[in-house]
Amino acid sequence: MLAFLLIATIQVPTFSVVLAAVILFSMGFVYALFLIYTLALSMEIMPQRKAGLGGACGSFTGPFLAETCGFVYALLTSSITFLLAYVAFKMFA
Repeated sequence: MLAFLLIATIQVPTFSVVLAAVILFSMGFVYALFLIYTLALSMEIMPQRKAGLGGACGSFTGPFLAETCGFVYALLTSSITFLLAYVAFKMFA
């Protein structure tokens, strides 16, 4: 919803800079909450000493793949990895 509001600020020139700054601040705050909740939930699900491996590999692999091959391949790879992880969790959990 905040992303659509950000697009709407482009259409309305009155106070667009202030409104865009407020929307971006709100997006950062909401993302921070989402990240904290996601990490808290993943720590309950993942076994100890295994949670950081995927984040570390993904933090390197994603930008490297996007820089060398383009963002389409990075998004395609992340989609396929997500699908395979979903299937693995459904089969083995």
